[in-house]
Amino acid sequence: MKMFRRVVIVAAVLCGPTAAPARAQFIVNDPGNTIQAVELVRKAILEYERLREQYETIVRMSQGLGNMGRYRTVPIAFTAHDPARWSYGAPWLTGLNGGDPRGDL
Repeated sequence: MKMFRRVVIVAAVLCGPTAAPARAQFIVNDPGNTIQAVELVRKAILEYERLREQYETIVRMSQGLGNMGRYRTVPIAFTAHDPARWSYGAPWLTGLNGGDPRGDL
């Protein structure tokens, strides 16, 4: 233990005065890369503005449509199929009657 302490003290004495303070690196600036990044941001902002204008146009057009209830159709009375009538088409008809979200039928 005494030997370890002695090695640590000697290492600290030898390395202490020679250690130089840390200095920052020089700033590296690539003008071409900066210009490219600025152009990319400018295009993104223009695209966002164009999308916002299109959205506002669509909202304005939809407000001009008014009440769409007059275009509704009456429900169709025949909406169920008889799967027992068609043995090979039963899975398909069952899917038509009740839906098939996973696509198994």
